[in-house]
Amino acid sequence: MMAITNIVPADAPDLNSIDSKQHDGGRLEYSSPNLQNVPLLTPEQEKKLWRKVDMRLIPMLSVIYLLAFLDRGV
Repeated sequence: MMAITNIVPADAPDLNSIDSKQHDGGRLEYSSPNLQNVPLLTPEQEKKLWRKVDMRLIPMLSVIYLLAFLDRGV
């Protein structure tokens, strides 16, 4: 079984404080994104990751495409 964890950086903005939000017509925007926790992948790891994404998406998209074709054609 796969465990899912949520990692919050130590300097994450407090969502309850007004200082970390800029109000713009009801829309919330953060002043700067925190990109410190973005992992750097080697080309081999990136290729493996994209292969995994492809293996999960392509079959599902193929079935959806087939059902849309059958819906229009038959």
